[in-house]
Amino acid sequence: MDLFKKVAAIEQNSCKFYIYYNLTTNDERLATYDTMASKIKSLTILKNADLTAIHNWVKNQCNSLVREITFSNAEEITEERLPLMLLFYNPDNKTIVSRFMEFVNSHLSHHQSTINFVTANGITFSHPLAHLGKSKEDLPFICLDSFAHMYVYPGSVEMALSDPKHLDQFVEDLKSGKLHMEYHYGSGSETTTTSPKTEVDESVKTTPHVSVFQHLSPSRMRYTIIHDEF
Repeated sequence: MDLFKKVAAIEQNSCKFYIYYNLTTNDERLATYDTMASKIKSLTILKNADLTAIHNWVKNQCNSLVREITFSNAEEITEERLPLMLLFYNPDNKTIVSRFMEFVNSHLSHHQSTINFVTANGITFSHPLAHLGKSKEDLPFICLDSFAHMYVYPGSVEMALSDPKHLDQFVEDLKSGKLHMEYHYGSGSETTTTSPKTEVDESVKTTPHVSVFQHLSPSRMRYTIIHDEF
């Protein structure tokens, strides 16, 4: 328990830590609690674990690749200048957020150096939804924001999460420039269609929208006062 307290002090900005006393079991157990689903996500017994083992376990649980974007942290996230993969969700359906986070952590971690994975409350960010021609009724959906254009994933979220190849290929199409080429020249390019075969609106596939989140990036004027001091 003392080691757990030490790790909690180190990682206090990454997770919320709790200690429960007087449980019926004699084993000290480490558990992760999913606040979105209001249930224990995983339970682990680390017998004779040292500080390093407990710290590694905590880091694996707390440091998710997926962040929630808000008006408070949007500037911080966009300042990294990595394209965004956004899950716009209805706050009445938080289960999809947990599923998306678990999916990204399990299957898309190899993109973490080139893509920022974020979730966005579709009610809070109603302006981007309207910009994309969508409303509350269209939630949830996934899109990529290159800070030039926003590309809506042509299939449903359920389809996207059914097989890692769907979102993996969606990201690869952004990196290769295929999505941008289709924007300028249509979807009948020489490269093969990578999205899963499904009946979708053609305008969704070939007509991306100008990025909204680029306007949330830090202004260059933010550094003017500091610069003028020297």
